[in-house]
Amino acid sequence: FSQPHSRGSSHGETRVIRSAYPEPFFCEMMPHAVRMWSELELETETKLMETTGILVIVKTPSETKIHQSVIDNMKKFCPESLDTTDPRSETLFSRLLKYDKLSGVLMDNSGGFLRAHRAVLTIQTSQIFNRY
Repeated sequence: FSQPHSRGSSHGETRVIRSAYPEPFFCEMMPHAVRMWSELELETETKLMETTGILVIVKTPSETKIHQSVIDNMKKFCPESLDTTDPRSETLFSRLLKYDKLSGVLMDNSGGFLRAHRAVLTIQTSQIFNRY
């Protein structure tokens, strides 16, 4: 499809990017993907990513096993992005998020968003497109 389009799940301006996944494959892939997006940004002098950090909240004990998988995967594949002791999560969001009790909180410091529409256009018009 020519850009922009509204067909399928691949339309729209942005996509959330994160390393906090319970599946090892995705967590392992993300440092490489972020590096590649960064290289494309440098090569094309185009801002594609915004790293804002992502707060992951576990609201119920039933989600604790998944939360632990996320922590284990991040410790293995991208420990520099994991912050389980960040006191900001309790204070920064305490007025905005009202939960009686949380079962877990972590900050994924690599999280943010990718300007997907701009990324597609950048790839289509860059020399990198011809390499693959």
